[in-house]
Amino acid sequence: MSFDALRAEVVAAHGRISALKSVSPSPEADAAFASLVALCIQPPSSFNFDTYDEVARFLEEDSVLQPLVPQLLSFYSSRQSAIEFEHVRNFLAAEDPAAALVAFPTHRNYKDLTASELTTLCMAAGVPMDAAASKFAKVLFVGSGPLPISAVMLARGPLSASHFTCMDLDADANALAALLTAQCCGGTEFEFVTTDVASLEPRVTAAIANADAVFMAAMVGITREDKRRNLLRITGAMKEGAVLLARSARGLRTLLYPAIEDGTVAASGMRVASVFHPENYVINSTIVMVKEA
Repeated sequence: MSFDALRAEVVAAHGRISALKSVSPSPEADAAFASLVALCIQPPSSFNFDTYDEVARFLEEDSVLQPLVPQLLSFYSSRQSAIEFEHVRNFLAAEDPAAALVAFPTHRNYKDLTASELTTLCMAAGVPMDAAASKFAKVLFVGSGPLPISAVMLARGPLSASHFTCMDLDADANALAALLTAQCCGGTEFEFVTTDVASLEPRVTAAIANADAVFMAAMVGITREDKRRNLLRITGAMKEGAVLLARSARGLRTLLYPAIEDGTVAASGMRVASVFHPENYVINSTIVMVKEA
């Protein structure tokens, strides 16, 4: 496929999605977004690119695609939020909300991510998996949303004794998430904070500074400037020895989630322990960083 063909594919995907009456789950919306995702997970070689960086530069520099990229990011963010709100309400209405979680469209994605991410956190912290519970006694999720699946999976598994703090801008999202965790993670302590992580509120600083592990969701900032400000706010308040796992994206996947730029990571002063870029159905890259003295 040529560059022109890729441009045409992105333009067509944008056209299908922008024509939708709603991004909420429906046959039309499901098909439109499935088509976009299928496009985004293809390797660079499908479009005659040698590397993912070349794809990213093409998206940044092409005059036709430049205005479409932020719109697609916004569409996808709204789409994910709509899906999560719909599903968490369905879960809470189910006889067994925990069992109903498997119906979530990206459940397999999150299950695989959660297992690999905990392993990566342990490696970054220099502790074995059987020491994860003691090492990560306090966990902070930033941008947790109404359906904090990763937190739930950790709380129902190896980190059941940990204290979880979930931070999100949306009060309704936090209210639903609190109900879900109460149903699915009865023995684990959860706290919900409704605020912007970029704020200078003392409670935000305290939540970050108390955490042994911080998870930064992929949609915490959908512009480069927001992403940079949020990441630097988090890393600036973290305590020594704490580990940050930030979700990012590369290549065409940046049409779905914004990337964390190398310059932002460098500016944080954190030690980069690992970077993982999936090449399968998983969308998000992960960057694991450690706060050192």
